[in-house]
Amino acid sequence: MGLASSQARLLNLTARMHQIEYGAARLEAMKLQMANESKQVYNDYLEALEKTKVQVKTLNTDGSVTYVDVYDYDTGFLGAGYAIDFNGVVYDNSTAYPLVSSPTTYAEAFEVAEEDLVDGKHPKYPEITSAGTYYIALASGELLDAADVDTTSEEVELNFEQLCKDAFGATTVPTGKEVETVITNLINSGMVTIVQGEKQADGSWLFRHQPDFEFPDWESSVATNTGLQEVTDEIFLKKAEAKYEADMKRIDMKDRKYDHDLAALEAERNAIKQEMETLKTVAKDNVERTFKLFS
Repeated sequence: MGLASSQARLLNLTARMHQIEYGAARLEAMKLQMANESKQVYNDYLEALEKTKVQVKTLNTDGSVTYVDVYDYDTGFLGAGYAIDFNGVVYDNSTAYPLVSSPTTYAEAFEVAEEDLVDGKHPKYPEITSAGTYYIALASGELLDAADVDTTSEEVELNFEQLCKDAFGATTVPTGKEVETVITNLINSGMVTIVQGEKQADGSWLFRHQPDFEFPDWESSVATNTGLQEVTDEIFLKKAEAKYEADMKRIDMKDRKYDHDLAALEAERNAIKQEMETLKTVAKDNVERTFKLFS
């Protein structure tokens, strides 16, 4: 009976040893996965370090100058004298552009006087050889036949909502902090051009549209315009730092737990290994005594 009991115990210990080894392998795999998670957290933090925002210069009542965030396209960006040009369309909250036959194109009617012609031709559109009213497709710059322009259609409001729809197919209008993010992303993407307005006597801004000859003169950029600047988004960065520290603390706690569990498994494994060696020794002694008894 003693030999049979020892053998049964040995089999149980062997099964438990396999369970411990499987558990240890599983914990090692989880630690490896956690290393990948830690790398992703670090990459997210590096991305946050590069997060920027566009600010506009404003004049305070005491004459000092500060740069403020653009939380609103109407007052924050247009009100500061800047607008965004996307594919030749200046989004300045006007409603002067009826739809043309192509549903993705806008048109603007413009007058050409005799003095606008050079040697009998328009400097930008040589097809125009006489004074009159012409239509330009703002999205393509193509000169349109008046018959192709649907002036009876509802005019398109070229505001920030329309810009978001045209630029990236947005179905909802960004607000608050989202406006600043969208403007910054659009500018950084190179998809749009910044247009600087011309200050009028009443304090409003006039934004040039194609086909104005001097249109390129009104194009601007954050890099060259002193009224604009791109800075690190401190609020976003602080949130990212807090998230990074919390995530790393969570990962460190998981790492400590895994190490503790591995240590516990290793201790149990050593104890089982020692007991198995003892049982093997007892079984060997029992066999030897049995053979001596019948020899």
